[in-house]
Amino acid sequence: MDTLLITGIILLSGYVFGQVFHRIGLPRVTGYIVAGIVLNPRIFFIVPDVFPLHVRPITDLCLAFITMEVGTSLTMPKLQQLGRSIISIAFAESIMAFLLVGTVLYLFLYLTGFDMGAAYLLSFSVLVASLAAPTDPTATLAVMHEYKARGKVTDTIMGVAALDDAICIIIYSVAINMTSSMLGDTSANLGTGLLTSLKEIIFSVGVGVVFGWIFNFLAYRLKIVSEGAYIILIIGGLAFCFGTARTLEIDGLLSAMALGLMIANFNPHRHIIKKVMQRYTEELIFLFFFTVSGMYLEFSVVSGVLSLILLFVVSRGVGKFAGVYVASRLTHRSANVRRFTIGGLIPQGGIVIGLALAVHATPEFEPFAKALLGTIMGATIIHEIVGPLLSRFSLRKAGETRPAQ
Repeated sequence: MDTLLITGIILLSGYVFGQVFHRIGLPRVTGYIVAGIVLNPRIFFIVPDVFPLHVRPITDLCLAFITMEVGTSLTMPKLQQLGRSIISIAFAESIMAFLLVGTVLYLFLYLTGFDMGAAYLLSFSVLVASLAAPTDPTATLAVMHEYKARGKVTDTIMGVAALDDAICIIIYSVAINMTSSMLGDTSANLGTGLLTSLKEIIFSVGVGVVFGWIFNFLAYRLKIVSEGAYIILIIGGLAFCFGTARTLEIDGLLSAMALGLMIANFNPHRHIIKKVMQRYTEELIFLFFFTVSGMYLEFSVVSGVLSLILLFVVSRGVGKFAGVYVASRLTHRSANVRRFTIGGLIPQGGIVIGLALAVHATPEFEPFAKALLGTIMGATIIHEIVGPLLSRFSLRKAGETRPAQ
């Protein structure tokens, strides 16, 4: 089938589902995901199996764009206003999710005698738990824009989500080195994992800062005023930044976020740039990204690990809520922040899928690689469908939304 024909089907289907869900009082992004599941190549065969892989560069660029927009939401005055509470909440909810998921999964597998082999139980539990930390802000961001959310809960969610990638990389790198050591790789150790993580974070942010400086310099020297020119500069600069990070084998999402931070804090025309991003690109990017994401679901793999998926989802949610609540109390945040921030931290996707695929491709983890990937993929679908609903509910309860238009 012609690629343009498939693309047209995806865009129109996502748009129609988004409008239908919006009409019945649900977020559009949930409709996009459901449209992707309906178009899943393993269900109706409308879209070929290879299509999601062929458009991977486009979906990567969409994810980078959304991550960059998270960075543009973190201006220095806002970060100073939120202060240390953001860092405290981000670390607390990430660590609590990691510890609770790892403990629950290990005890469940041990007590039920799950068919994996005793030597791999701890390694599997630690690696899956390391993927419980990150939050995918894309679904929450889509809901925020649809309902024009503004306020302390909204700012807290975006600040915490922006820090999650960095924290996740640290936890994941340490987990990889620890489990490799347990499975016989004596060259791996905790110190190596921490050092590798620190280097990757520094280089990733550094690439984003450099490209942010170049972006701001070009915008100033070329005296750009037209919105069309800004669209070219935004997409071209982001693709160049993200592609460079990927070529250097560092985290492109952190680089994209740093690029957004540079634009938000040092570009004199940042308000125009944000308006251009919101007016011309957001709806198309959200629609395409989430519709294609729904097409990745593999039912055959997921069906074999349903119990693990449910345990992962529940224990991760409880861990994140506990972390947010405790850190918010210790930093004297408002009752709304303590109660409703968790609603925007449920979605997962993007980086967690990429890390799960990296584990799947590592030979030493082959005995449990399929179970791990199935657990993460299944949990991701649940989080991406339920997440927008929880985000909307939390932001409404916090009194930070306006009627959708």
